Amino acid sequence: MSDEKVFEDLESFYKGHACLENGNPKEAAHWFQASLRLDPESEPTQTWLLVAERRAAFDAEHWDTYLQKSKALLELKGKSAQTLLALAPAWACKFVTTGNGEYRRQALACLQEARTAPGVDPDDWIIEAWVNQMLEKHTIISLIQFRFSVGRVDDEHGDFG
Repeated sequence: MSDEKVFEDLESFYKGHACLENGNPKEAAHWFQASLRLDPESEPTQTWLLVAERRAAFDAEHWDTYLQKSKALLELKGKSAQTLLALAPAWACKFVTTGNGEYRRQALACLQEARTAPGVDPDDWIIEAWVNQMLEKHTIISLIQFRFSVGRVDDEHGDFG
C-alpha cells in the first residue's frame, strides 16, 4: 500500500473512532467502510465496523440487524467474554420485541458462557445486569441509560456495548 493510501486509511479509521466517541455510529460505519476499502484485510477495522453497525442498528431499533451484526462479531473475533456479552443483549432485544422464549434462553446462555470465557473482566457484571434487566422488565434500554440508572456512567473501558 502506498504511503498516501496508508495515511488515507488511518485518517478514515480515526474519523470512525471519533464518530463513535461522539455518539454517531452510522457515520462511524461510513468511515470504517472507507478504511476497509483501502485495507480489506484489516481485522481491527472489520471489528470496529461491526461495532459501529451494531450500535447504529440498536439506535435505529433494527433488532434483526443488531442480532446479525452481533453474531458476525462473535464469528470474526471468536468466543470470548466480550463477544458473548455483545451477543447477549441482541438476543434480549429480540426476546423483548417478540416474546419468544427461545431468544431469552439464548441471551441467558450467552451470559452463562461469558462468565467462564477467556477475557472475563470484573466490570463485565454491568452488561450482565443490563441484559437481565431487559429480560426481567421486558423493556429495551441502552447500555448508557442502564449505566446512569446504576450510577456507573464513568466506566468507559471500551466494551463492545
